[in-house]
Amino acid sequence: MTMAVLCAINRIQASFTGVKNLRIKESNRLVALQKELGKFGVDVHIFEDELRIDPADELLHPIVISGHNDHRMVMAFTAFSYLYDDIVIDDPAAVRKSYPEFWDELRRIGFEVE
Repeated sequence: MTMAVLCAINRIQASFTGVKNLRIKESNRLVALQKELGKFGVDVHIFEDELRIDPADELLHPIVISGHNDHRMVMAFTAFSYLYDDIVIDDPAAVRKSYPEFWDELRRIGFEVE
């Protein structure tokens, strides 16, 4: 998921295979990626066992991103805050499941976290 987000940020077309198990995690991560990356104007195509990223020529700037109550979604989409300092992730506490210190670590490296 993080690689898909980074490809979108860097406007790199990419295809990821072996991803069908992402449907059965804390969220349907494939659909969640499609929905949230779509807010930035990125086209995400889902196939049986493949996720394809077709980046936007110009990224849109949404403000609110849903983490879909999924710790990995929240952490992956935090990368967009490197571009936009006003991004809001609607369920930041989801990171507690796997990385409770996530926000503290980001503060330590200079991110503004509220």
